[in-house]
Amino acid sequence: ISRGLLFFDGPDALGVVVRVMIFRGVVAMALAMVAALPASAQNINGFLREDGEFDVALTFTGESYNQFWVGDTKVSDPGLGEVNTDSWSLWLAYGINKDITVWANIPYVDTEGEGLAGFSESDWQDFVAMGEFRLAGQPHGQGWGVLIGGVGFSTPMSNYEANAPVDVGDGVSAALVRMVYQFQRGPFYFAGQVGLDVRGGDAPNNYPFY
Repeated sequence: ISRGLLFFDGPDALGVVVRVMIFRGVVAMALAMVAALPASAQNINGFLREDGEFDVALTFTGESYNQFWVGDTKVSDPGLGEVNTDSWSLWLAYGINKDITVWANIPYVDTEGEGLAGFSESDWQDFVAMGEFRLAGQPHGQGWGVLIGGVGFSTPMSNYEANAPVDVGDGVSAALVRMVYQFQRGPFYFAGQVGLDVRGGDAPNNYPFY
């Protein structure tokens, strides 16, 4: 039995081919789910769910830094040292119909400074929920362009300390408005996004642009 550049012979050949095909299918599904995830917990993209489709994903990100900006000057602090942050997020999405998707993100953040002061904090961060809806979509040559709008909110899930030397979030609730244009041709796509975060308390509003 031959398939592409793989050649098999013998009683187990068919089973090997089936396993290869299943593996390829699993990889394709995983890549499709990763592509559908927003790049940030408060952002959207142009991938909407089908009617009744439900997705669940668990994501992990890690980052570290040992310098930060004070005004226009980059500095380091021995008391703070290198700061390591690990974030776990449970992401859920449901397609109400082919034009409307609702999703939520539940993050847990662990951050720690390796400096002399031993700063650290671990807690649930900010719950984010948003609805996305298709405003327009049309073909462009051999590709497809879509305009997606989104509205939602974020709010702290715990009483974590904000504005500390190391913290898990900024500790404010916000109303979120997003709009993204995405062009896709085959497996490739690019997207541009604008938005508005109307933040509570004394926190200034934010205008994300990606």
